[in-house]
Amino acid sequence: MRYRHELSRHRRVVVLSSPIDDGPKPKELGETLVDKRAVDLDAWLDAKYRLQGCPKRLLEVAHKRVSGIPLDERDWGYLKYHRNRAKQRDTGRGPWQPSPTGEETQMPVRA
Repeated sequence: MRYRHELSRHRRVVVLSSPIDDGPKPKELGETLVDKRAVDLDAWLDAKYRLQGCPKRLLEVAHKRVSGIPLDERDWGYLKYHRNRAKQRDTGRGPWQPSPTGEETQMPVRA
């Protein structure tokens, strides 16, 4: 028991500046850690170019949503229209076209 007690008292300290043999170019351990606050450049560039293709009014409505400004009926209608268009574009079919798996889709009933 004494051996286990001594091991628990003398824990191994890992230094972030310790070198790691990782291929032809050695790195430090601190360089390999992921920073949670770091910006994912691929996702940022993808979002930037995707937003450039959006209509200006849609960006204004999105800015209102993010800022917490309440949307009026006109803004909600515009947002709903573009959401439905994006949904149709992603699925590759219209709202009442049959699904590729052969499932039955029912047309919504208006009240």
